[in-house]
Amino acid sequence: MALTILFVLLIVVAVAAVAVYVASRSIGGFNAGTETKRLETQTQASSVRIDNSCGPISVREGSEGVVLTEARITTLWRSPTVTSRGGGDQARVEVRCPTFSGNVRLTVQVPPGIDVEARSSAGTVAADGLSGALDLHSSAGSVQGEGLQSDQVAAESSAGSVSLRWAQDADPQRVDASSSAGSVTVLLPDQRGTAYAVDADSSAGSVTVEVRTDPQSERSVRAHSSAGSVRVAYG
Repeated sequence: MALTILFVLLIVVAVAAVAVYVASRSIGGFNAGTETKRLETQTQASSVRIDNSCGPISVREGSEGVVLTEARITTLWRSPTVTSRGGGDQARVEVRCPTFSGNVRLTVQVPPGIDVEARSSAGTVAADGLSGALDLHSSAGSVQGEGLQSDQVAAESSAGSVSLRWAQDADPQRVDASSSAGSVTVLLPDQRGTAYAVDADSSAGSVTVEVRTDPQSERSVRAHSSAGSVRVAYG
């Protein structure tokens, strides 16, 4: 008798699973797979904001007056949406991810010199060769900057490391780098006679400062970690 009941229950579960699958397909729900979406947006904005709630962000400079977006979308249940708008003072690139929707790897090319605000809730934020003011944040990944020309950079990670490196011909004026759960590394250009007002601190790790310092300098560097090492050096 018990085996009969168990057999019937298994059949009911199997039928229900098939019904859910068919229904979800009919409403555009489950659609496991990967696709690449490309968007080109004309803009005269002075800044761009990039938000991705389900994956990493990579940003580099491209052509004047245009924001190029490439989104590598992996869908699990409901498809994430990717939008790009260029009107007004701030261009916008946004990824919205419903529950169980999957993930999106976002690569964005922005106009040279434009200010960039990039925020990910689920992945690394990487900036390569950018020259505008930067505001970079990840809630669940590292923040990386390479070959930077920017004079103002704010970089924060809630769950990963922060690593920033400037090009040797750059002249950073204000840097604020912090992590709640990882190391912080700031590598500055080694320019003769240039000194920085450095505020470096860690609640649970070593602190190394290897640059010329002057508390009265107009060039400031703040590097803080709550759970990792901090290093400010030339690189």
